[in-house]
Amino acid sequence: MISYGEDVEVLLKKLVAAVFINNKGSYISKIYITNYRIVIKNQRDQIIRISYSHIHQISIESQNKICIKCNTPMRFFDGEEYTRVFFYGLKKKEGDGLTRLTDPKWAVYWKNYINNRVKEYHKNLDNKKKNVKFSDKEPDFIEGVRRETTGLGKFEIVKTREVLNIWIDGFVFPSCKVYTTLKQVVIKLGQDDFINIPYSVISNYSKERNNKFCIIFSFPQTIKGFENKILKICIENDQESEDKYYEKISWKWMDGWIEILKQVILQFQEN
Repeated sequence: MISYGEDVEVLLKKLVAAVFINNKGSYISKIYITNYRIVIKNQRDQIIRISYSHIHQISIESQNKICIKCNTPMRFFDGEEYTRVFFYGLKKKEGDGLTRLTDPKWAVYWKNYINNRVKEYHKNLDNKKKNVKFSDKEPDFIEGVRRETTGLGKFEIVKTREVLNIWIDGFVFPSCKVYTTLKQVVIKLGQDDFINIPYSVISNYSKERNNKFCIIFSFPQTIKGFENKILKICIENDQESEDKYYEKISWKWMDGWIEILKQVILQFQEN
């Protein structure tokens, strides 16, 4: 099965038929009919995949041959491009092997069945487009960055905590405590002075150098105490230590932050 967003490709029917593109010869093939397409696999393990969106017409020729006409030329078994593929039914013959099925009812049944699948496919596509176009769901509210006298909520879960330098609008705030929680980044500038950054307002990040990167907002923020609107806040690690293990891993300090931001950005892009 193949996933298509929330939907799953489901095998609905399968049959064995003689498939040909021109009059040079036919291929005994297995034909799989799903809710998205037709898959044809011959005895050489060559495969044709025809999406229902590529099917222009299905017809019956010579009473028992089904013809599938595509919108544009497609590459079939022998590597050349064609717009039509044909097939007819097979049945076991006395003794051994397969022989041609001449019953016209077989062709009528499969023509109608595939036609119905194509119509159902396009109907589902149209319904999805209408649901998107006329959805009455209100867009998610994007909070803004806030400067407040309180930072972490009483029951808020802290994921990480570091002491870092903070750059805002050209001003540097040294040795600030920075927390990440399940829903926001909290920067403690001083006693009873916090910058709260909801994840919903973060649109990207950028690296400036090994010890500094910036959190970029989805729109300019008005933050109390700053004259200009703020589009980004930069975080810098200038901690020094005589500990050899710390020196060994300090260049990787940014990796954890970037991983958090990637997850946050992906989450809100999907919504």
